[in-house]
Amino acid sequence: MSKKSASLLLVATALLMAAGLGLYLGQPEGTKVMPPSPIKVQPQAVERPFWEEASVPDLVTSDAPTQVVLQPRTGPSIQRDYEAEVRALEQDGEARQLNDSLLLWFDQNPKAATDWINQTERFNDLVPSLSSLALGIANQGQMQTALAWVEAIPDEAHRHEAKLRVYAQQARQRKVNEEGLKAAGFSADDIAIIRGGSLGD
Repeated sequence: MSKKSASLLLVATALLMAAGLGLYLGQPEGTKVMPPSPIKVQPQAVERPFWEEASVPDLVTSDAPTQVVLQPRTGPSIQRDYEAEVRALEQDGEARQLNDSLLLWFDQNPKAATDWINQTERFNDLVPSLSSLALGIANQGQMQTALAWVEAIPDEAHRHEAKLRVYAQQARQRKVNEEGLKAAGFSADDIAIIRGGSLGD
């Protein structure tokens, strides 16, 4: 190393020492240089839910509700006079309404309704009633009486249809088999219709 370089190195070393000494002398006596302390994060205050601070009143137990007792009606029950309805409709009433009232009258008083059927001039309008009555009577086990009602139907086509329906009902209830249908005079086509299930009550 040359003398010039050695001199420069000594000068630099002296400057560093002087700077350090000056820093030390600049502190008050007895003061220690402390490293910076870490920053403490202050926790944020969390608001409590309002329901935790709400004042809830105590439940008050009320008395059981008073049971309401309905008094039965004391007035007389109104019963329709189906006979009067039928006789009024006999003059110029609509056929469907006449048949509906007649069936209700028959349930109420079969003998009086039958007597009226035998003498009314609107007998030809009573095909639906006669067919329905025949089905009801057959369902009660009175097959011969039911067939008598069927035979009273004046129109041949309606009479045959009513007879098919009566026997179809009997077949569904297993009260008549194919041999019985043949004995009743039905053709093979009629038997197929009766046993096919297309005829309802």
